[in-house]
Amino acid sequence: MKTNRIIIIFVCVVLAFFTLGATDVIHMANAVTGEGNAEGRMIGVFVTTQPLDLFDIEGYFNDNAEKILSDGEIGESIIEKYQDRLYATLVEKSYTNEETGETKVIQEYVFEGVEGISYFSALYTDDVSTYRGSSGDDAISDGKVAISSTDEGESVSLEGTIYASTTGGPNAFYYNPVYQTAQGEVYVMTGQGMSYGGEITDGMSGYYELKQETSTTSDNESETISSYVKIGVSFMAAPKSVKLIQLDGESNVLSREEYAPGKLPDSLTVEPNTEYIVVETSSGGTGFSETIVRELYQPGDESLFAFYCRDDGILIKQHCSIGWKD
Repeated sequence: MKTNRIIIIFVCVVLAFFTLGATDVIHMANAVTGEGNAEGRMIGVFVTTQPLDLFDIEGYFNDNAEKILSDGEIGESIIEKYQDRLYATLVEKSYTNEETGETKVIQEYVFEGVEGISYFSALYTDDVSTYRGSSGDDAISDGKVAISSTDEGESVSLEGTIYASTTGGPNAFYYNPVYQTAQGEVYVMTGQGMSYGGEITDGMSGYYELKQETSTTSDNESETISSYVKIGVSFMAAPKSVKLIQLDGESNVLSREEYAPGKLPDSLTVEPNTEYIVVETSSGGTGFSETIVRELYQPGDESLFAFYCRDDGILIKQHCSIGWKD
């Protein structure tokens, strides 16, 4: 016996108004339930800032015109028949370790020709073994991937946050579930969308959760395969400058360096007697006043970070390693 459940949960912080189009409600369309998804296991999400138009609206209307015009009920299993799939391409990418100079070639699934933020954990097969690899865009910050495999089943969990600029950044996000078939094919289907209306200010946020659970029973033994995705969206002002300030135990400034956002060094040279480091980020806020945010780092912290804004209005965390002196 086999049971399959897909659950969509969407939660928003009360600080914001949420709209789609000209309405003042969250529009939940093309729900990803039904037999159409039973052929693949959900492995993550593909986030876009425009609707991923994979629904055959013309075929749907032509085949169901009578029911549509008479306001008749059309079951989800019928709707799923018109939900198309966008398949990913398996490509090879080379990465070079800057410290060792060693180049490594890895496999990765990409949705070619479509702009979006990938975040999924797919199965890959090479000449040696089959393994699970996680793919994530730089736009996914604070990422957490957890994979568990036991006799009772397997679970995959992915969490992360997308930071967007309060000015010039996207205010709509569409969460399109990604699946993988038993044959290894990876595809995405149209998911849910939401937008943030009104004035976009620092601290506005929300999150989206998607769960899939499949249970099988054979010879009185049950196995559960589950997948969980949680993507948060948080708005903040785009940084204008970043300062790295080193201080001793008496709060005397030993070093003060200013950088343009995105131009942090890969590693920080720590001055002798430095007891802590302050990362000071200045931004313009949503008005004309300057906003300053300070983060404190102490011995034991291996790296620090600061944000910079991409051309598309998404904020990226840039990390810088810290080499403390004994």
